[in-house]
Amino acid sequence: MGRKLYTTYVQSQILLKIERDNPKKSPWHRLVWSPKIGRTDESDTDVEGLYLASTMEDFVEVWKLSNIIQTDRERKFRSGALEEGALGNDYVKFPAHDEAVTDVSLAPDGNVMCTSSADGRVKFWDTSKLVNEEEGLFEPQTLHTWYPHDQKPVSSIKFLDNHNDSSSEIPFWRFLLTGAEMNTELKIWCTVKWVCLQTISFQAIPKDSFLKF
Repeated sequence: MGRKLYTTYVQSQILLKIERDNPKKSPWHRLVWSPKIGRTDESDTDVEGLYLASTMEDFVEVWKLSNIIQTDRERKFRSGALEEGALGNDYVKFPAHDEAVTDVSLAPDGNVMCTSSADGRVKFWDTSKLVNEEEGLFEPQTLHTWYPHDQKPVSSIKFLDNHNDSSSEIPFWRFLLTGAEMNTELKIWCTVKWVCLQTISFQAIPKDSFLKF
């Protein structure tokens, strides 16, 4: 008997496209979004209440996706894409660090954003009051600043809270993972008391050892 071949296609739909006039190349570019929580019965394309954050050198950009996508037909277009200057009040760009921003993480509830820098500094930002219905997005305020790895460049940051529990009484920014030295040193932090709960270290493999395999 012959075998039937099944072909699976991945369907996609472009919801937003931004074109920059003078993009700058950098090894530290990051693009992250706030994950959905407690909304499994809604459409995958629903972005209500979600934010997108991108980094460029020492700047961080924050986008309110629902407003931008829902009103894109009323904005200026060039080749079918939004121009950077046509984002209006649903977008804010601000200097987050003195040196390049190496990573950024958004809490699922949209109340907190965390950024890290090449100088080893990590900042917690208050994004709960980021939106003003009349004036648009404001620059967030810094809640806390510290050096989690003794001023070593921070290579990654990630919130570790349970996304399956969407209770309004439980914040989604109580636990944070930070990584340094290309993630060979990891630390788990309690952001309520600002203490390190655990440190995990890995032995880096020398580059020459890969040639022996």
